[in-house]
Amino acid sequence: MVGGSPPISSLFNDEPTIEFLNLLNVDIGTPGNHEFDRGVAEMKRLIHGESPQEKGNFKGATAQYTSANILDKKTGENVFRPYVIKKINGVNMGFIGVVTTDTNDFVLANSREEVMITDEVNAINKSVKQLKEQGIRSIVVLAHVSVQSDQNGGNPKEDLAEMAYQLFLLSIISSRLR
Repeated sequence: MVGGSPPISSLFNDEPTIEFLNLLNVDIGTPGNHEFDRGVAEMKRLIHGESPQEKGNFKGATAQYTSANILDKKTGENVFRPYVIKKINGVNMGFIGVVTTDTNDFVLANSREEVMITDEVNAINKSVKQLKEQGIRSIVVLAHVSVQSDQNGGNPKEDLAEMAYQLFLLSIISSRLR
């Protein structure tokens, strides 16, 4: 959500963009490649806010952030929860976030030196398996990955369209349609 925001937001370190998203009551988000533009610490500050010991008063995002494929290089652990479970209209739903591995090419290495961005398909499939083990059957993927189609949804192309065939989710859907 940041980086592609209006210049006035950038002038204020993209805090206005996060505050606007808070006003929209966005529940769940996933980082995109521009969240890394100013480094991992700044990305975390925008999402989590500042601690009381810090000079600022920025509270951060009210949305829960998820990403299954952003890992801490030192620990190998996820930087964000790989998925979020929310009960919506009585149904437990899993939300998995991923960012494009192209971030490794788009963002300066020193801005993402603390993290590794791993394969989206493997990360999604791993999270789907974990969600299914918990009895979650409704799963949404929040993918900051390029895709294009005709206005009616036909003729999909680019990275996400190619990945879709590799996703465990699709195999579940197709087996149930038989």
